[in-house]
Amino acid sequence: MKKYHYQGEEDEGWQGPHSRKEIINFLIDAVISPDAWVFEVSENEAQTIEEHPDFKGEGIEDEDHSGLKPADDEMKFSAKADKANIKQTKQSKPKLIKEIRSNLNRLWECQLESIMTRIMDHDLDSEIESIRKNINGEYSNIENLVLDYWRKDGKILEWIDERLLADGDYTLLISGFNKDKEGRNRKMEKIRNWMSMVGFNNIGGCYCFMEGDKCLYIGQAKKLGPRVKDHGEKVFVANATTIRILIPHRGGTMSLKKRLNILERLLFLHFQPADAGMSPPKGQNNADDCLHFIMGEIKELATDAD
Repeated sequence: MKKYHYQGEEDEGWQGPHSRKEIINFLIDAVISPDAWVFEVSENEAQTIEEHPDFKGEGIEDEDHSGLKPADDEMKFSAKADKANIKQTKQSKPKLIKEIRSNLNRLWECQLESIMTRIMDHDLDSEIESIRKNINGEYSNIENLVLDYWRKDGKILEWIDERLLADGDYTLLISGFNKDKEGRNRKMEKIRNWMSMVGFNNIGGCYCFMEGDKCLYIGQAKKLGPRVKDHGEKVFVANATTIRILIPHRGGTMSLKKRLNILERLLFLHFQPADAGMSPPKGQNNADDCLHFIMGEIKELATDAD
């Protein structure tokens, strides 16, 4: 019987040996993704699982959206509200740009003064030395400003929209629905009936519970129906006035789990849920890719190159 090792997280290294069936079960359970590296014990080179001949085609969900109803005008009101809000928040962009520039100029000054002290063989000014020692705080401040700019500019919403199935953004109004005198959860009944009617129950997607413009909770599921039902008694459901469901586009060779992670991460960055729960993994999305580049450039301004 063949045995395989797969590449775990950065701090885990190679995991195994495992049977082919065990590897496939890990894929189904989203413990690993199809782009994880794997090798059979008799092989000299590793391949990604999706390219390895022993696993080709396994774990890549080709979802059936045939029963999914497109969002009608009534269910699109959150997307319309987003666009209306962006028109207002764009007014604050000049102030944010000015603040970002101010922070960058301060770091450029640090770099300039660091060079000059080397030339003149002087000690670095204590204020600049303090900034350089607190570089993590500087990174965090600039990152928050950049994210705020993208929120107000609508850039993160554009990136979210690029990840969605056509007409894959749905909202249901659920204000005024709570438990009745018999203790029946009328709000959850309304949500479940709606989800069944639209065709959400057995497909993957992300969901947001909102109270007006405030995001209470964001989650994801490979099967939306059972997961949303599990939240029935949560406080954020009782307080929510709407539930929003977003369906990712079909991903070709990208696993459903990875598509959900990317979409959920972008939703977290834009809506900043009150109940953060377990934050989705960073990376493999436009926002984190841009931040990685920006912070790399900024690091060179504030620290001495080796």
